[in-house]
Amino acid sequence: MIPNTRSNALNSNIYFGSTIFGDEVTYQIQQVDLPGISMAHQTESTKVGYINLQGDMAEYSPIRMSILVDEDLLVWRELIAIMQKYHIPGTNLCNLITGDSWLEVRDNRNNYLFKLEIKNSYIKSVGSVNYTTAGDNEIITVDVDMVYDYFLIV
Repeated sequence: MIPNTRSNALNSNIYFGSTIFGDEVTYQIQQVDLPGISMAHQTESTKVGYINLQGDMAEYSPIRMSILVDEDLLVWRELIAIMQKYHIPGTNLCNLITGDSWLEVRDNRNNYLFKLEIKNSYIKSVGSVNYTTAGDNEIITVDVDMVYDYFLIV
């Protein structure tokens, strides 16, 4: 396991960390939608119709991840606290906290596969948590959406 990982009773082979949190905390991910990339293009009008000009700007899709939550809900509380730091009290305005983030992916034998370095990222949303005391075997997760400028595969 990666040091300083928020502990829970489950094991994961996907890890997430960010300078947004202000410390060296790493979260375990149950599921992640690895991002895609597309080239934006411009549509120009001509006498005979519209033409598409070659793309000149990369567009990266948001990263959606399901983060494993511990039984004390510490992970969820920390993520909500980050989002509340964005908010300016008494208004509907936000000051975004950006930073560099990373995702490390390992195989089922815990062998390193690759790492995404996510540049100039911020958390766009933290989902609700379905919390119940019905059973101890329930896996609790929270969905987090992150946007960013670009990523590198290392």
